[in-house]
Amino acid sequence: MLSGKFQSLNAKNISGEDYLSPSRLLRWYISFFQKDRLRIATGVLLTLLQSIALVPVPLIIRRIIDTYIPARNTHAILAACAIAAGLYLLHAMLAFSGRSLTLLCTKRVTENLRALLCMQLQQMSLRFYDLERASELHARVVIDTERIDVMGNAIVVHGVSSTIMFFIASGVLSWVNFQLFLMTIALLPLFYTAHRILKPRMREVNRLFRDGMEGMSSKVNDLLQSIRLVKSFAREAHEQKRAERQFRTVTRSALAMTILDSFYNNLMGFLTNSTTIAIYATGGLLITRGRMTIGDLIAFTGIIGFLISPINILMGMVTMVYAGLASLKPVHRLLTLDDPLEKYKGKRIVTRLNGAVAFEHVSFVYDTTGKKALCDINVSVHTGETIALVGESGAGKTTFSNLIMGFYFPTEGRVLIDGMDIHELNLRTLRECIGVVSQENVLLNTSIIDNLRYGRMDATKEEVIAAARAANALEFIEQTAEGFDAVVGDRGVRLSGGQRQRLAIARALLKNPRILILDEATSSLDSESEAKIQEAIERLKANRTCFIIAHRLSTVISADRILVFKEGSIVESGKHAELLAKGGEYARLCQRQFPSAQKESA
Repeated sequence: MLSGKFQSLNAKNISGEDYLSPSRLLRWYISFFQKDRLRIATGVLLTLLQSIALVPVPLIIRRIIDTYIPARNTHAILAACAIAAGLYLLHAMLAFSGRSLTLLCTKRVTENLRALLCMQLQQMSLRFYDLERASELHARVVIDTERIDVMGNAIVVHGVSSTIMFFIASGVLSWVNFQLFLMTIALLPLFYTAHRILKPRMREVNRLFRDGMEGMSSKVNDLLQSIRLVKSFAREAHEQKRAERQFRTVTRSALAMTILDSFYNNLMGFLTNSTTIAIYATGGLLITRGRMTIGDLIAFTGIIGFLISPINILMGMVTMVYAGLASLKPVHRLLTLDDPLEKYKGKRIVTRLNGAVAFEHVSFVYDTTGKKALCDINVSVHTGETIALVGESGAGKTTFSNLIMGFYFPTEGRVLIDGMDIHELNLRTLRECIGVVSQENVLLNTSIIDNLRYGRMDATKEEVIAAARAANALEFIEQTAEGFDAVVGDRGVRLSGGQRQRLAIARALLKNPRILILDEATSSLDSESEAKIQEAIERLKANRTCFIIAHRLSTVISADRILVFKEGSIVESGKHAELLAKGGEYARLCQRQFPSAQKESA
């Protein structure tokens, strides 16, 4: 489920309420079929005709029994059988055509739902992802939409046609024998009563099964994402026990759902068979009294299937509809979430930046902690300046850079880019002008050239090669058998840390941003990789406004200005030598993080 905190702040459905009833949820879902309403109508019509095509068959059999056999009319018997066979062929053709059309429409709606969910997830701010689990969001797109698809198929393919067929069969049965029809109708409340009694429990077990499946998906996803951690601490047995506990929970809920569903279907089957026996018993009495022929009884029992079958189909749809509604609710909520941070309509489009950045009395609080990550930050950065951000972990450096990117809005104060308040800017176009190189650079599981072109999608092969050369990445790329077409693996697992860093620098170079945010790699890299990366970073910094979360003394010394963060505040600002001479927070950090500070600065 979506986080209550985010939902309470931002959830907004089409009616302005936090909750839609099942009927309104269904209407919302059915609205997605508007574009294909002609195909849907044709498919439903063909499905209906498919059922109607067989209605005359029992009447033909009645005619054969009551008329043609007593008259020994062989020609008429054969002709009637040929007509019945033709109706069965027509039934098969109509069934195939109707099913194909309706499936096409429901699958398109499912595809559309998944596309909308994917778009919505990409448009949500990082604040949303701070509060939600990725595995649960994955379940919305994959698992829930599949259940909705099953429900949609049931409603579109069977729901409408079965309802209409029920009334058509009622009319034909009343015409064949009205007394027997009334007796049959009198038994139908038994079906409704059984459904009414079992309905609440069926809804509940479906919800429990859905929650269990979601938890299982979340558990497996977390296990795969943390597999290196699991192996490094040899915790396979511990994780196996946790996984098996979740699997047992899902198995229990699946068994409960399956058993209840089986009981329901068997109960419906028992009631159907009991109704058939009652029809034969009553029909037999009517025949003995001369008020009904044998052909009438056979025709009635043949047509009764067209009355009982729609009832069983509609009742059997209950499980699918409940499962679909249970999934439709969180999908609807996700699609109707209102995240004001990522709204771009009417915002100023950024086409070019000079690179000036200013923070005016900026404070920021994360929803997850409630603590101030930044407190009354005031700083002005000129175009082309290189600013080193230093401070202990959790001091506010990353939050500071996230506000520049527009990943979050300040809780108080203003962030200005070239004098423009970030609230007024189209953040997507702003981010096109900002480059980011972090320690944990994310690479897609595709080729090297596709990863580099992520910086600028229309870059030519020559531009990509030039960027790779400037980032000192060309050499190792050309050493691979596939060159730029080599696939890097999930999150770049087939490359070393230094190689991933250089590809990230090449990607940023290709983007050619006016503002650069760089989180330096730590000293875990080997000396050769570190030297190549430092050389590439120097090229990347040229003629850009740079914010560097510094881990090396050489970076700090070469910066135009150093901002020293402590507990969310900037406590010192200046150049290396003057801050070191003050003997304050920066000098203390140098002694702890850069033990060679005195020597290198000299």
